[in-house]
Amino acid sequence: MRIDLLFFAHSAGWMGKQRLTLDTSAASLTLKELLEDPRLRPIKSRAASLRFAINEDFARADHALSDGDEVAVLPPVSGG
Repeated sequence: MRIDLLFFAHSAGWMGKQRLTLDTSAASLTLKELLEDPRLRPIKSRAASLRFAINEDFARADHALSDGDEVAVLPPVSGG
């Protein structure tokens, strides 16, 4: 299974990149399980404050991923 991750704002800074493609041999995977990948350690501890969108739709942690999905990592935003 191949998952493309896009990191926005602070999450890109935490990861040191804006994009990452993960290849996994898992037959099935939820968003929560994806966050267990060691390559995502910089955002895992912040996951409670992050929002995630899968293929441009907001998703919950129990959302099942499919091969080729695009996961956007969106940190909280503030401003005025």
